[in-house]
Amino acid sequence: MVRPPEVVVVRASERRPRGDGRLDAETRRRIGRSLRVLYAGLLAQPIPERFEALVAELAARSEKESAR
Repeated sequence: MVRPPEVVVVRASERRPRGDGRLDAETRRRIGRSLRVLYAGLLAQPIPERFEALVAELAARSEKESAR
């Protein structure tokens, strides 16, 4: 079973003011963790048959063209 990504809410009062627009290390870590959780579920899913068929068709076309 795939867990939904963890949502982290940070109040404006908890953020450190920075004028350069860069994210601090903790914010980058939170974003990274959330993205890893989100994409782990996607990577565990099987590739749809229509995409496998499309890749096979493109590979066959490429082989035909390179044989010319």
